[in-house]
Amino acid sequence: MRCSWTSVVLFYAAAVVGPTAQGDTARDILAATGVRGGLVIHLGCGDGRLTAALRGGEGYLVHGLDADPANVERARRQIAALGLSGVVSVDRLQGNRLPYVDNLVNLLVISDANAQLAEEEIRRVLAPGGTALWLNPKSAIQNPKFTKPWPKDIDQWTHYLHGPDNNAVAHDTVVGPPRHMQWLAAPAWTRNHHDFSRMPVAYSWIVDRPGKMMPTIAVPAALMMVYDDHAVWGVRNQGNADGKYEVFAKENRPFSAKETPLPDFRQIAADEADRCAWKNRLPVRATAMLKSGNLLFLGVTSSEIPEADPHAVYEGRSGAAVWICSQSDGSRIAQHWLQSPVVWDGMAAAHGRLYVATQDGKITCFAGGVN
Repeated sequence: MRCSWTSVVLFYAAAVVGPTAQGDTARDILAATGVRGGLVIHLGCGDGRLTAALRGGEGYLVHGLDADPANVERARRQIAALGLSGVVSVDRLQGNRLPYVDNLVNLLVISDANAQLAEEEIRRVLAPGGTALWLNPKSAIQNPKFTKPWPKDIDQWTHYLHGPDNNAVAHDTVVGPPRHMQWLAAPAWTRNHHDFSRMPVAYSWIVDRPGKMMPTIAVPAALMMVYDDHAVWGVRNQGNADGKYEVFAKENRPFSAKETPLPDFRQIAADEADRCAWKNRLPVRATAMLKSGNLLFLGVTSSEIPEADPHAVYEGRSGAAVWICSQSDGSRIAQHWLQSPVVWDGMAAAHGRLYVATQDGKITCFAGGVN
């Protein structure tokens, strides 16, 4: 299989070795390839100046390779002098195979004119969407660039639960048992939002304290939410004096390019914040919410706390069920009783079946059309 190549024009002069020139070259490389972070490999690192400059920010990890042991030592000294040891490192390249697992490298910069890398090896190490760039040591020369396309059989997991519908099922045909460690990185929290985007916000600290903590903010907010390009559905108890929950729907209007990419936390009038396409009171407490097709699925348990046994609700001894509701008006279409409550966000739907994880450690599968 042949690579599909394009070319970019960079001003790269090998004779200029100053840090300013190398920094300019690195910025040109990152701009030309569109790489905004990840693992950057510099093959033919030389004295390490360009290698160090390729760390374009906190989101970059740079690894230099060179077949000449003397260059490796020089580059290591240069990187240490810049205080970048660790986030930038250099090793000796031996042979024609790059020392990386498959689909790992975001940017491969090749400065070594004598490098003998097979096309298959470049494809192997590049992550989907990753780019390889050959640098010509002459100025104003077109440099071949190859970007690995995203495979059709690998799905993209864009949200905590795959997509905005909270359905943690990927459309992926290559998934299988793990064979090796790809990379290791711990999130800041079990459920985190490193990129808010312009999406609705599902945070209990916003909505679980009626009359407190930003009760009237412009961005749709709820204890749990699902959404698509047109509407937002959520469960909240904001503003309800009796503490009861409600399920609601709001318009999810498109955003213009001029609007901020952060959530709109402006305080607005209470009636404007409460404006919904529809809302229904819930006589239950929801622990999971899922959208599939034109249906909303809710994992619910009792919201009443009996005085004689106040822990019964939270320990799963007060009954539990799955509700199937219409997304057009929130009306309940069906109900299935469970022996134990649904765990938080513990539902997934695929191929006409609903999978429910409950607090007793079991998974229950409901099939469409089956009572």
